[in-house]
Amino acid sequence: MFRGMKYTINSRGQLLYRRRWPSRLMSHPQCIGEFYTKSLGVKTSSSDEDKLRAWQKVHEDYEDFIKGLSLANVAVLEAVEAYPIAKATLRAKGLEPGMLAKNELLSEKEQEVVQDEAWRRVLDSGVLDPVHDIDKKEHYGTELTAGQKIAEKAYKLLTEPKSSPLSYVLLLSDC
Repeated sequence: MFRGMKYTINSRGQLLYRRRWPSRLMSHPQCIGEFYTKSLGVKTSSSDEDKLRAWQKVHEDYEDFIKGLSLANVAVLEAVEAYPIAKATLRAKGLEPGMLAKNELLSEKEQEVVQDEAWRRVLDSGVLDPVHDIDKKEHYGTELTAGQKIAEKAYKLLTEPKSSPLSYVLLLSDC
């Protein structure tokens, strides 16, 4: 452990954030393995400020991700909380907002290659798994679960361009 950075380990010169999943969430499908492990993206030789900044970001992502998983059993999830949780879920899975959006600077063929790779990463991550039954639930008039609401927000974040105001502003239609 490094000064002020709990849950930090050194792996071949790279700093990793390694934390055990909460016991109440161990059976959740998003909790793979015994530990949540994420690279801080800095080496042990980096400055203390860089290490602490990276640790704070990964620690916040973990806390938001766990909060989102914990809320999966709550009947109503506030839309204001859903976006930060969806964003943290994407970061925890190594995905970026806007990665499924069309890039006007690429040719049609390049766009197709980029989109195929992006979709492969998204589908492999399992982030959108809860949205598969949304059409059925809306058709039968049942309430969406918190996990489905978060996945729906994550999909919006993935498909909207990074510069889109939707990424930063909560619309009344989302409430």
